[in-house]
Amino acid sequence: MLFVFAVPYGLGAGAIDASVNHYVANNYSGSVMNFLHCFYGVGAVISPSIMALALKYARWNEGYRWTAFVPGRQPASFGHQVTLRAPGRE
Repeated sequence: MLFVFAVPYGLGAGAIDASVNHYVANNYSGSVMNFLHCFYGVGAVISPSIMALALKYARWNEGYRWTAFVPGRQPASFGHQVTLRAPGRE
């Protein structure tokens, strides 16, 4: 049963990743693409640490909430500082 749900989930996640990469490559500079991939790696490193803290101090299912909450708060705190605009657009 897990395999049945994992296949469409993986295809959807891959399609979103590929489409965001394509959009950024066509509309922004290479430094923005590097910035995008840098923070993908930061999230991949931080998420297991958040889950480890959740396992230490709460139940295992709380880790999923913590992992969703912490990265979700970052755009709210940093979003007003960085504004990316495609060249030729306002």
